[in-house]
Amino acid sequence: MSTLRVVTVIGVLFLFLLLQQFPGRVVAVLLPSTVQLEGVTGTLWQGTAARAAVIVEGKRFVLGRLSWHLEPLSLLSLRPSINVSSVWGSQRFDGRVAAGLGGSASLEDVSLQLDVRFLRNLMPLYVGGQIQITLDQARVDDGQLTAVDARVVWQDAVWAARQGDVALGNYALDVSGNDGAIKGSVITLSGPLVVAGELAFEGRDWQVDLDVSGPAVANEGLRPSLMLFGVPTDNGFDVVLDGQL
Repeated sequence: MSTLRVVTVIGVLFLFLLLQQFPGRVVAVLLPSTVQLEGVTGTLWQGTAARAAVIVEGKRFVLGRLSWHLEPLSLLSLRPSINVSSVWGSQRFDGRVAAGLGGSASLEDVSLQLDVRFLRNLMPLYVGGQIQITLDQARVDDGQLTAVDARVVWQDAVWAARQGDVALGNYALDVSGNDGAIKGSVITLSGPLVVAGELAFEGRDWQVDLDVSGPAVANEGLRPSLMLFGVPTDNGFDVVLDGQL
């Protein structure tokens, strides 16, 4: 075995032993203030938090019980990789998070399930249902999404109206892109509200162009809301929106 390999093996063993000694509460100190951990046990290398949450747009989003496992070999590439999982009721998250130099970060092999009602804490959208996200990979540079390959499925979607919930259907959003140019396609899997169209993200700019039709557009609990976002057509509504994140 060459001298370089021997030094590398020794270095990895040293880091492994060092990580085993650092208490898990050190993690809370290293994380940004937008991530909150309570009841931390274990080590920096592998541990759990009894309660975890993140702050999004000034709102607290609960992750629940969280566990992590740091891959020691990833330290050699100066891009620490951590396997993370969390549970909060029916909400589930599993995936791998890696942080690099210069403020870059990536997500890989992510599976996320949550109740869509969390959107009510971020914006005035009165919707319900379950969201399932399968993400092969995503990259963030300087706080901007620059690459992604994912599918988002909205199951048992409903619109919460004063007259009662309006059933919408089941929908899928396929998102992919590189170098900051992200595009998505919306399709309707089933349901009385038929939605089809495209989404586009570039830097902080976003655009939405959707065709909304089906028997649900005539529902008195849903139609007034659709008129706020879309232009009436012969079959339903044309929704064209743009803005900045």
